[in-house]
Amino acid sequence: MENDKTKRIILHFSRTLCVLIFVFPFFVVPAAHAAELSLISPDAAFGISQQFEVTFFMDTRGETINAIEGQLAFPDALLAFENVSDGNSLINIWIRRPGPDGIGRIAFSGITPGGFQIANGKIFSAVFRTKKQGNGTLELHDIKTLLNDGKGTET
Repeated sequence: MENDKTKRIILHFSRTLCVLIFVFPFFVVPAAHAAELSLISPDAAFGISQQFEVTFFMDTRGETINAIEGQLAFPDALLAFENVSDGNSLINIWIRRPGPDGIGRIAFSGITPGGFQIANGKIFSAVFRTKKQGNGTLELHDIKTLLNDGKGTET
């Protein structure tokens, strides 16, 4: 069941290609300046047994953010997790470097002392390989972003 802090990427697999369809919005929060996360893949079509990368970006929407945590769920029967790239990330210190957290899950948690304010900053990229034909989704769960306000206010 999808909640207010869930974003989906729908993966459609065929014998020759896979198409990513992005579903928005990510956050449904009453605050006017809530942070937004986007999932972006430079390629739109993938064959079976082909690698693809999904990058997580953040728009702080004018807020100064200093922490983020959450999980990425993926269909383990359809996708094989290959690796994570966190180079050039907004996150300076990983409390939990993005990585496997059980079958079909990647967990992450990190901070940046002093915070950051940016319109399109990279959090990390995840690389997957398609396993077989089918339909599935990538979902972000339990996402929390905290303001750099000395109180850990969630946004």
